[in-house]
Amino acid sequence: MLVSATVTSKGQITLPKPLRDALHIKEGDVIDFRIELDHAVLIRPQHFLDLAGSVEMPAELKNRTWSEIIDRAHGGRSSE
Repeated sequence: MLVSATVTSKGQITLPKPLRDALHIKEGDVIDFRIELDHAVLIRPQHFLDLAGSVEMPAELKNRTWSEIIDRAHGGRSSE
């Protein structure tokens, strides 16, 4: 799909409706732009929970509760 938009004097563009529809972008959504060589890529940021499992977890933290992990991060001090 190729759609065009015109840049205003303030450097703004309106995302064309076909683009918004294709990417399910609605009012209030945040979008990111990534520069790749001589062009920009528009990206819908992932939902935080979609990142689960994408970072290697140290063996000593696997199968621990969030409370245990937070307590360990605070040097063993209990948060209660």
